[in-house]
This record gives sequence, structure tokens and C-alpha cells, in this order.
Amino acid sequence: MVEPDQIAPHVEDILRVLGDKVDKTEIERMLMNYIEIYKISVDDAKRAIVKHFGGSVGGLSRSTGERKKLNELEGTEQNLDLLVRLVAVSPKQVTVKGQLRVIHTGILADETGTRPFTAWSSDFPFEKNDVLSIRNAYCRAFKEAPEVQMGDRVRITKEDDGALPPFQELGGNFKVNELHEGMTNVSVVTRVLEVERREVEVDGLKKVVFSGIMADATGKVNFTAWADFSIKVGQVVHVGNAYVKGWRGIPQLTFDDKSHVGTLPEKDFPTMKELQANTELRIGDLLERGGAMGAVIKGVIIDIRPGSGLVLRCPQCNRVIQKGACSIHGKVEGEHDLRIKAILDDGTGALTAIINRELTEKLLGKDLEAAKKDAMKAMNTEVIFEELREKLMIETVRATGRVTSDDFGLMLLVDDIEPYKPDLEKEARALLGELEKPPEVE
Repeated sequence: MVEPDQIAPHVEDILRVLGDKVDKTEIERMLMNYIEIYKISVDDAKRAIVKHFGGSVGGLSRSTGERKKLNELEGTEQNLDLLVRLVAVSPKQVTVKGQLRVIHTGILADETGTRPFTAWSSDFPFEKNDVLSIRNAYCRAFKEAPEVQMGDRVRITKEDDGALPPFQELGGNFKVNELHEGMTNVSVVTRVLEVERREVEVDGLKKVVFSGIMADATGKVNFTAWADFSIKVGQVVHVGNAYVKGWRGIPQLTFDDKSHVGTLPEKDFPTMKELQANTELRIGDLLERGGAMGAVIKGVIIDIRPGSGLVLRCPQCNRVIQKGACSIHGKVEGEHDLRIKAILDDGTGALTAIINRELTEKLLGKDLEAAKKDAMKAMNTEVIFEELREKLMIETVRATGRVTSDDFGLMLLVDDIEPYKPDLEKEARALLGELEKPPEVE
């Protein structure tokens, strides 16, 4: 049997819609009859009663049993019910119809993700990490991403902390290696490795911007903050409602005054030393994602491309001279340099590796002057190219650097490279272990 206190919130909801024009006891009786005798749902019963008295069912809240998850939001919902954890909140002054007003903005999280919110009330007595039951909110799209709105009709109740897992265990956070250009409403948890403050000019006005590098166990990412969040090197931070821009396929995390940044406990998060090390990545994953910083690629050199070896560069723009002329500055007196354009394959894909003079000298076993002398002696620069092919073709190497992406594919700008001797037994055992894993049950 349904108890009166169980239906009390629904009675109040009906009275709110009907404007207290009907007797509360009568509403209680009708609601009990619909549920107990006719066995219909609470929501259907409420709609039937409101229609009976000529009210609008559009103003009714749904029962909490029909609440939505954050990842289900599309940006058009009305009468929205949620159970969420408050990840971040801050007051903000805005001008509405010519009047100064205090509102609250922040980030909500549940098991499926995170979403930004705006509470249009100066009275918002809730704090970070509170678990909230929100009824009769609505949703709109901002920059094509859903944003929860809490207006005058919203009802918010603080729930027991155990109603949702701690924020670190909730869904919705992306790993660094999952970021790609064009993403919006991004949440990440990272450690700050580098940060610098600089001034830029935007639309004729000077603005302070903060930039640097953040990292998690999956990799590093450049960031740009267009507001001062007091970010410090070494902090573990949660960044919410950020977006991802890109430069030549390399994701760059960007956040502004609509984003939220908060510090988190360092427990169980990789240390600065661990995160400063470069991250081993597979070329196949990079083909899907785009570029990356601080990438370690282990693979086989399957080709040395023409344009490798002893080359001439334009003294003005440093471009390689082709057929005696620079593509920008025309006929110029070139300066000698050494480089390698190699094709590196790791079994999941291939990319072009660009290796500079210093590393080319290391692989070749001779410096630029010695290479020039050998070319003069042979009266042909191709001898250096052929020597590189003989030394490096089908060699297994470990290369580190920045991976960019464009219409021509992936390119690794190599910072370091060395021969690599794979532990075949260890890798075979790892592969066998993967094959022997039981299939996941859906």
C-alpha cells in the first residue's frame, strides 16, 4: 500500500501546477485511487488529475524513478530530473534586463559523464562534492554541448554522499590520449608539468593568457588557459568544460572563464618524474587520434626517402633547395645540412620520421664535414644517401618526438633515436596473454 508521505511530493507538484485552486485532500484521494485501484504509474496519474482540473501537464515534474543520465542529454529537455555530484561551483555576476544579478555556474557529474550548469538564483547553498537530487531543471545547448539550467521552478535536495561514487570514480573524464581536435565539454584530470604567463593582444586589447603542459599516465597535452585559475606546477587538477583545438593534428586543451579548474588529492596519481617521461604510442592509434607530444615509437625503418642525406638549405627560410632554387626565395646560395626522411612501421601503421643533422650524424657515424668530403671525393652527394640506406634499412629503432598530422599523413619530428633490440620472448608472452584473456561479457 502506498503511504501518504510517499505521494506527498507529487501532491505538492500537482498543487503547484494547478495554483492551489483545488483541495489538497481531494488531490491526495484521487492520486491514491489512480495508483492503488487503477494501478497506473505516478506520472500518468498526475497527468490525469491535472487534465481533469483543466491544468497544463507541461508544468509537471517527472518522478525521480525516470531521471536522466548526463550522457543522455541532448540540449532540449524540459522538466529534467538528475542525481549528480557537484564537481565545481562558483558565483558569477551577470546583467539581466539591465539589472545586476548573482548566479552560480559549475560542473555536475554522474556515472556517465560531466556537464556544465547554470543556477539562476543567488541562493545556492551547496558545496563542491555534494550529491544533489535535482528536479524540474531544463537543458539547452551551448556551443553544441548540452548545459543544465536551473530556473525558478527547480527543486534541489542534498542527498547522502553514498548515493554516488566519489568524483574520481565517476565517468566522463577523458584520458589525454583520447583527446582530439573539435571536442567540446571536455573534462580531464591531469598533473601540471609546465606553466607560463604571457600577454597577448586580442582585438586590440591586451590579455593575460597562461599556457603549458599537462599530463596523465597516457600522455602529455599542451594547454592554454584564457583566465587565471592559479594553476601551479606539480598540482593535480580537474579541468571541466574545456574544449580541444589542434595544431597540425596535435590536440591542445583550451579553457576559459566558462570552464572550471579545481585541485584534487595526489593519492594514486603518477608523480612528476613518471609523467615527464615520454609515452610509448602505437602508430595505428595515432592514425585515428591525430598528433601527439612526447611520443615514443618503436618500429622498423622500411624506407629511406629521396631528399635524405646531404642537402642544401635556403639561408633565409631553411627550406631544402630543389633543383638549385628555393620554392620561396628562388635561386640562392645554399648551405649544406644532413637529414633523414625515413618511413617507420610498427606493425599497426607507418609514418614519416624526420631526423635532424645531429641525430643523422649519430646514425651515420660521421659529421657534416666528413660527409661533404666523401661527397666531393665521389663527385656525387648520392653516396651519403646510399650509405644511410645501407646502414638503416630494416633496422629496429626507438624514436622519440612530436607527431604531427596533415593531408599527407603522420610525421614524427624526431628528438632522439637509437637502435632497439626487442625482447621477442617477452613480447610473445605478452601477446599470448592477450589472446588467452576470456572475452568480456556484455
